[in-house]
Amino acid sequence: MEPFRTPPPGDAEDNSALSLSLTKALVEANRARFNIKSAGHGTLIEVVFAPALARA
Repeated sequence: MEPFRTPPPGDAEDNSALSLSLTKALVEANRARFNIKSAGHGTLIEVVFAPALARA
């Protein structure tokens, strides 16, 4: 996943790369984990956030 960049017009493959790049930035900003698992028939993208802490 590369940092944010503007894809060339009409390049659908780069649009998905842009979405993943933005998702990665949001995940990192929120101190979450970003996991990608690929199998022969698809890809699972998982975002795991830390449990929220209760404030008293």
